[in-house]
Amino acid sequence: MVKSVGLVVGLGGALYAVQALMVSADASIEVFLFVIAGGGALIAVLGGLIYGLGALLGGAKTSAPPAPLAMPSEQQQLRDSQDYLHGLGQEDDTAAKS
Repeated sequence: MVKSVGLVVGLGGALYAVQALMVSADASIEVFLFVIAGGGALIAVLGGLIYGLGALLGGAKTSAPPAPLAMPSEQQQLRDSQDYLHGLGQEDDTAAKS
């Protein structure tokens, strides 16, 4: 939300400054229009700062990694029994080697 406000303020200030510079006027009013354009530029800078602040405060919106899917009980039992049998096979190999 803060980033969008900063973006709107920055673009509005830039448009305000450009519009003030595009007006053709007498030399006496031209200085006043440059002051208005400078104000628009400051508004644009303020909008950029608000946008940057929103980016710093918001950061990257990352969600937590999805939880792993639980295995059905039959598959879990099968895996447990395979792990158990695999463990027995290693013990048999070490006993045969000694």
